[in-house]
Amino acid sequence: MRIPNIFLSYLRQVAVDGTLSSCSGVKSRKPVIAFGFDDSQDSLVDENDEKILEPFGYYRHLLKGKSARTVLMHCFNAFLGLPEDWVLGVTKAIEDLHNASLLIDDIEDESALRRGSPAAHMKYGIALTMNAGNLVYFTVLQDIYDLGMRTGGTQVANAMAHIYTEEMIELHRGQGIEIWWRDQRSPPSVDQYIHMLEQKTGGLLRLGVRLLQCHPGGNNRADLSAIALRIGVYYQLRDDYINLMSTSYHDERGFAEDITEGKYTFPMLHSLKRSPDSGLREILDLKPADIALKKKAIAIMQETGSLIATRNLLGAVKNDLSGLVAEQRGDDYAMSAGLERFLEKLYIAE
Repeated sequence: MRIPNIFLSYLRQVAVDGTLSSCSGVKSRKPVIAFGFDDSQDSLVDENDEKILEPFGYYRHLLKGKSARTVLMHCFNAFLGLPEDWVLGVTKAIEDLHNASLLIDDIEDESALRRGSPAAHMKYGIALTMNAGNLVYFTVLQDIYDLGMRTGGTQVANAMAHIYTEEMIELHRGQGIEIWWRDQRSPPSVDQYIHMLEQKTGGLLRLGVRLLQCHPGGNNRADLSAIALRIGVYYQLRDDYINLMSTSYHDERGFAEDITEGKYTFPMLHSLKRSPDSGLREILDLKPADIALKKKAIAIMQETGSLIATRNLLGAVKNDLSGLVAEQRGDDYAMSAGLERFLEKLYIAE
């Protein structure tokens, strides 16, 4: 389609006047072209955001409350001594990113429920839900860049953007290989699975710590990334176990939903390695919704000692975490008190 000359002239004039932002200019969210058909141009973007972010708002409301990630970031700050507004800014970014990732995860996992309510894509459709999740990925990047600029200028903002990009790439690699294993029906080794958890679940918490430590002040010498990574791995291993064993989890997500979704989790991989001919592989490949088949799969995992092995691994990660926390706190027990209380609530009773 040929662009009218009058419109080309308008664009040239806008460029000459400097109205269109350059790479070094200030970006405006206000529409550049306003023809005067109505007087609502200033509110167009905000009105549109309210509509296109409905799936995100739905999850933010559904998952409201003081989350573990928020508590954990404040526990880490006991080691760092950073200003509260900085911690709140990073925490909001991590919470928004987490909720956005759930929008995408539930589509990729074909999950029908989230916290006992319809998953966002079941309520709003796949297209709008996916777009909302992706949009928030970018608004979070914008938010942390702005936070860095306000606090330490271009150097801090660029460092935060670089860290965010780096960890988001790792997160998507982890999510992607998990999907590939599932769809190709190709179970990974246990070591490959743990590495995926470090990329995906551990990476989000590590991102939070790394962003916190971008602040130009405070005790940024503390090495908290390894602690964050192991907490993320513990979280997912615990979920692997609870998904198969906890009735309260079943009420929120459905009974043994990991089996129906076709995921490979640690208990499954351990069982497949211990007894390749047990019949578990055939059941998992069916991705059954049938309760009896799922109970049979769990029984096989119990027979191969895989649920006990999962608990043992959780205990090993717990011990590793205790050592890392002690190493960072030294003799200052007050510094780690909040983090240790957090971990005690996280741990599965032995």
